[in-house]
Amino acid sequence: MRHNTTVEDHLKNKVECTSCGSVLTGKYCSTCGEKRFELHDLALKHYAEESIEGITHFDNKFFKSVKLLVTRPGLLALDFCRGKRVPFMRPFALFFVCNIIYFLLIGQNNLFSTPLTSFYNFYPFTEFHSKEIIDQVAPTNEKFKVVATIFNQKMGIESKAFLVVFIPLLAIGGFLVFRRRYLSEHLVFSTYLFSFLLLFYTFLGSCITNPYYYFFVKGNYDSTYDLVSALTAWVIFGVYCFFASRRFYNASIIRSVIGSVVIMFLFLAGLYGYRILLFFKIIHSIGV
Repeated sequence: MRHNTTVEDHLKNKVECTSCGSVLTGKYCSTCGEKRFELHDLALKHYAEESIEGITHFDNKFFKSVKLLVTRPGLLALDFCRGKRVPFMRPFALFFVCNIIYFLLIGQNNLFSTPLTSFYNFYPFTEFHSKEIIDQVAPTNEKFKVVATIFNQKMGIESKAFLVVFIPLLAIGGFLVFRRRYLSEHLVFSTYLFSFLLLFYTFLGSCITNPYYYFFVKGNYDSTYDLVSALTAWVIFGVYCFFASRRFYNASIIRSVIGSVVIMFLFLAGLYGYRILLFFKIIHSIGV
C-alpha cells in the first residue's frame, strides 16, 4: 500500500482546517479564521501578492488608528472594549510601533533620559545624593567627562527599554477616579493614551525642538524654550486626557478634569522615578 501522497492528492481530499482541524464549510475556518489552503498558495506570484498585501494592510491599519487616536480621543479604546477590533491596531501593537518610531526619530535625547550634569547640578535629582555618588565615581573633571559620555550613552539606550511600566501606572489613575468594573479596560485606555503621548513627543521633538536647537540657537541650551515647550506640552496632554476620559468613561466634566490631573500627576511622578532608577542602575554599572 502506498502511504506517501502528493500535495495535490492531499488538497483534493482536505476538508479540515490545517490549523485547528475543524471541518471547513467555506473559504475561511469558522472556528479560528484560517484561510483554506490551496495549491495556488504555493505559487511565487501569490507569495508576492500576500507580502505586498501584508505591508499595505499594516500601513492602512496603522494610519487609520493614528488618525482616530489623534482626532477622536478615547474612541479607539472605547471601540476596542466594545469589540470593534478588526479595522484598527490592537492597543499594545500600536504602542510598540509608536515606541519604535519615537526612539528612531528622537534618539538618545528623549523625554525619558536625563544627562549626568542634571543629576549633578539640579534639584530634585540632588535630593537623592546623586551629586555625592557622582563625586565618588568621578572625582576629577577629566574623569567626570569620561563618565558623563558613557553615562549619557547608556541612559539614551536604556531609557527606551522599560517604557511599558508607564501603561499600568496610567491605568491606576483611571481606576482610582473612574472605577470601571474591569482592570483590563483601564489598561486599554492607558495604552492608547501613552501611544498618543509618544506620537505627540515625536512630532514635538522632530518637527519643532530639534530644528529650533539646530537652526536658531546652534545647539546652545535655551531654558526659556524648554520651559515654554514643556508647559505647552502638558497643557495639550491635559486637554487630550480630558476629552479621552469624557468619551471613554462617559464621565462628567468635573470627574474628567480630576481624572486628567491624577493621570498627569502619576505620569510626572513616574517619569521622575524612572529617571532616578535609571541613574542608580547606570552609575552603579560604571562605578563597578
